[in-house]
Amino acid sequence: MHLFDDTLLQMWIKNHSGTMEDESFYTTNVRQLLTSEDHDAYHSLLNDFTQRWSPPFLEYYNRSLGQAVQTYALFAMRIPLSLRVVYDAVSA
Repeated sequence: MHLFDDTLLQMWIKNHSGTMEDESFYTTNVRQLLTSEDHDAYHSLLNDFTQRWSPPFLEYYNRSLGQAVQTYALFAMRIPLSLRVVYDAVSA
């Protein structure tokens, strides 16, 4: 199962007269955001990307993708050490 299916993103790009280069550019940007190592890296990338995104794509991202990307980004999916259950095979 994939947490990010870029089919909807690709459809949005095509519906807005995007090129294959646009499709590659935006899909790569979103995937880079999803693989951010931490919250700071995510926001740094997002800041860089939004400077280069078209206004319609920025609106689409903010309205339709941004929350899901933050929820399913690599850094958000990691369980903090303080919340992990440690299993001791000896004492069970």
